Amino acid sequence: MKRLWIVLAIILFIFAICSLSLWHLLVVTDQMETTLEQMSQAVMQEEYSHLDTLIADFQEEWHQNEDIMVRYIHHEALDTVTGAAARLPALARYGLYGELAAEIERIQELLYHICQSEIPSFRNIF
Repeated sequence: MKRLWIVLAIILFIFAICSLSLWHLLVVTDQMETTLEQMSQAVMQEEYSHLDTLIADFQEEWHQNEDIMVRYIHHEALDTVTGAAARLPALARYGLYGELAAEIERIQELLYHICQSEIPSFRNIF
């Protein structure tokens, strides 16, 4: 009987950890999506004055959350976002706003893909 309780406790622990990591991913991607949307709006409206602070905010959010997400998400996906995020300050600094807008869209799509690939669904399981 002890074994049954131990197995149930382990299953509940695994379920709790998985749920917590999924919740964290959803909250984090929503926060970063908001910052990316603000950056996109600033580029579209040609408000370049506070673009540097928005990029710095996004990079800070990304580096803080990447340290946690690296524990439960494939490194390839995270490395791709890291590389794209590293390009943002240089693109803004040198006035390459078309490429900056494209890179912002790319990061948004990558975050969406990461989020969708971690959600437990029939497609992701099989």
